[in-house]
Amino acid sequence: MKVARTLTAAAATLVTTVAASAQSFNIDFGNTAPGTGSPTNAFGAAAGQAGFWQTIASVTANVPIVMQDLSGAATAATIACNQTELSFGFDNPGTTGDTQLLMDDLLDMGGAGSSDVFTISGLQNGSYDVYTYAWAPDSATFLTNVSVNGVNQQVIGGAWPGGFQQGITHALHTAVQVVNGTMTIQTSTSSGFSSLNGLQLVIPGPGALALLGVAGVVGSRRRRA
Repeated sequence: MKVARTLTAAAATLVTTVAASAQSFNIDFGNTAPGTGSPTNAFGAAAGQAGFWQTIASVTANVPIVMQDLSGAATAATIACNQTELSFGFDNPGTTGDTQLLMDDLLDMGGAGSSDVFTISGLQNGSYDVYTYAWAPDSATFLTNVSVNGVNQQVIGGAWPGGFQQGITHALHTAVQVVNGTMTIQTSTSSGFSSLNGLQLVIPGPGALALLGVAGVVGSRRRRA
């Protein structure tokens, strides 16, 4: 049992190391009152992913912005938009605290016919869950289309539901495969004006679970010996 416990502890340490080095990101778009400033590092939003929130107040067409990871460190990844988009803010009475800081300011991406493509380059290859916050705090009738890598379009918007809810506050694209270091996020106006509040790229944890599985197998073999 002592050997098994030692191996299990080692596996747990490896899991922690893998999680700590994973290339995940939290981005808060916009920097206009009442959403001025980024959420605190303890805030996980819909993904439950705590860590540093990078503020991107505005974007200039085709100018890449270096992305910062959950520790706040610069990475090789960049994000760029094909359009210039500026910050907008509105005080929605339903949002408070970190949620307000994320959701009450945004990139205002225009009315009917507007569309944007955000290209993320320099990513580590692998599988990502992508949370795209595209909620308009100023009107429940403003709806934004969101797709990732050109597929699985989701329409986001509506009255504040009291918390994060897929289809209202954000789109969720799971198991997005990155094979050449690049991911694209497309937004367009479905009704009124389109909005982009934030973005989370999350690396799912099957690698960590696999490590724990190996530890479990070793432990079971030790018990049978």
